[in-house]
Amino acid sequence: SNSRIASVYQLSGDLSNNLVWDAFNDRPIGDSTAGLPPGNEPGTPNQDTLQSFIRGNGYWVFVTDGPSIVLQPRLRTILPADSDVQPTGNFPGAEDRDIDNDGVQDSSTWTSPDPETDDVQQSLFYPEEAGRREIILRNPGDGILSWRVEVDPGSANWLSVSPTEGKLIRGTAQVAVTVTRGALAGPSELNGNLTIRSTGGSRTIPVQALVPDIQGDYTGRARMTRVDGKDMQLPSLDFQITLDRAGDGTIRGIVNSEDSLSIPMDVPMAGDNYRSNSSDFTITGGYFMPGSGRENFDINDFNPLPGDLRREIRLNGLRTSENILSGIVQDTLHGILDQPVIVEGDFVLERTSLEPMGRQGSAVDWDPVGGTFGTETKRFPVTIPTRTLVEDVRVSLDLTHPRTSDIEIWLEGPSPAKGGAPIRVQLFNGAPGVDLGTVFPDETFPSSGANALDAFDGIIGQGEWFLEITDHVDGPGGSQRLLSFQLEVLGPTVYSVQGVVQDDQGSPVDGAVVSLTGGVLLPYTETGPDGVFFF
Repeated sequence: SNSRIASVYQLSGDLSNNLVWDAFNDRPIGDSTAGLPPGNEPGTPNQDTLQSFIRGNGYWVFVTDGPSIVLQPRLRTILPADSDVQPTGNFPGAEDRDIDNDGVQDSSTWTSPDPETDDVQQSLFYPEEAGRREIILRNPGDGILSWRVEVDPGSANWLSVSPTEGKLIRGTAQVAVTVTRGALAGPSELNGNLTIRSTGGSRTIPVQALVPDIQGDYTGRARMTRVDGKDMQLPSLDFQITLDRAGDGTIRGIVNSEDSLSIPMDVPMAGDNYRSNSSDFTITGGYFMPGSGRENFDINDFNPLPGDLRREIRLNGLRTSENILSGIVQDTLHGILDQPVIVEGDFVLERTSLEPMGRQGSAVDWDPVGGTFGTETKRFPVTIPTRTLVEDVRVSLDLTHPRTSDIEIWLEGPSPAKGGAPIRVQLFNGAPGVDLGTVFPDETFPSSGANALDAFDGIIGQGEWFLEITDHVDGPGGSQRLLSFQLEVLGPTVYSVQGVVQDDQGSPVDGAVVSLTGGVLLPYTETGPDGVFFF
C-alpha cells in the first residue's frame, strides 16, 4: 500500500479547527473506510480539517507516502526592541546587489534573517529606571506548543518571570520578565540568563540590568505618628530632596525648601550606607532658627519663640524598588524644653530624576599675566577658595604654539594628606598640531587616560592648584603663550571643626574622646599627644 499511519492525540481544547491534514502530493481517489486516505477528486487541496475530535481520545489517521507530514509546534520569541543593542548585520537591498543596473542581482552571498526563527533583538537590557519588560511567544507551527521559562539559579534573587509555563496553539503568549533590584547596592551591573524550553525548541536569552546608585531628585511624604515614643497622629511632612554620592563614597543631600512646605529653609544633609553591598542608608541634616525676641514679634517668622531653636532631620531607609526609597524619619527639635522633642514616622520618596540637582563647586580663571613660556617648565597657579569635596574636575585651556608636539602639560592638585605629596595628572603629551584649545576631559581625554582626573576625587579641593607646561623645543619669540586657563572643581562644600583639649593646668590631654552632635559621619574622635582634635 502507498499509505502509512500517523497517530494523533488531542491533549486539551477543541482542535477541530487547529489540526489539519498536511500532504505534499495530490491525494488519490479512495474510500477512507477501505484503508485509503480520504479524497474525492484528484487535485483537491493538500490539506483537510480533522473533524470530530473528542477531548482526551487518540485517533489513527491514514496518510500517503511522500514528504514528511508536519504536525509539530515551533517556538518563536519576540523580544522588545532596545536601542542599546547593536544590529546583527547589514543587509543590502536589491539596488545594492544589482551593480550593473541590468535588473539581475549580481551577488547573493548575503543572507537575511529568517522571520520565523531569528530575532534582531537577542537579549534583554534593563536601564536603571526600568523594572519590567515583556517577551512574546508565538507558535508558527502546528499542534500544541508546551513551554516553560526557567531562570538561572544565580539570578533568582533579582530576576523573575510570570507566568512560568503554559500551552500555545494559535496567537501569542506574553511573559513578563521583572528585575527586582530592591536592596541591592549600586551602581552595579547584573547579568543572568533565562531559558525557554518547549516542545518546539529551546532558547536561552541573556539578561542585563543596571542597578542605580542612590543619586537623584526625590519627592515624597513623611507620615509622623509618634512624639517622644508615644503614638500620636500629626500632619504629614512634604519632602523634595536631592541626593548625590560624594567622591569619598559618602552621601550628600539637600532638602529643597521651595517644594518642602514644612521646611522653612534649604537643609544640607550628609550620611552613608551603614551596611556594605546594600542600599541601606542613613542621612542627617539640621538648621538653626534664631529666636524672634519679645519685641517686634511676627507669627510668620521661622521661629516665633524668643529662644533659639535647632531642628535636626534624620532619614534611615533603603531602596525598595528601582525608584522608591522608604524607611523611618526622625525629626528632633532642640530648645523648647530641657530635653529635645523627638517626632518619628515613616517616609516614602519617589525618584523623579536620575540626575541630581546642579552640583556645587568652584570655577576659577587664571589671571592671564606672564603667559609666555619657552624651553623651561612654567607653572601657572589658581586658588580654589572653598572646602569642596572633589567629585569632578574640568580643565579648560587655550594656548598658542607652532608645534604642539613639543609641549607637555600637567595638572597638580593639593595633597590628600597633610605634608604628603600632591596629586599630579598628565593632560597632554606632545600630540602633533598647531595651537591647543580644549576642555579636559569633556572634549579631549587626558593623555594619562580617559578617567585620569578621577585621581582627585575625594580630596578637599581648597588650596592652590597648578597648570604646568614644559616646552621641550624653543620656538619663535612670543609664539608660545597661554591665553586662558580655567579650573572647575565640582562637589559639595564641607566644613571642618578643630580645637585643643587642655587640663586645668593648660597642658594638652592625649586620648580625650570628643563627640560632635548634629551629624552622622564622625560621631566622635580622639585627641592626639598635642591635645588637638578635628572633624
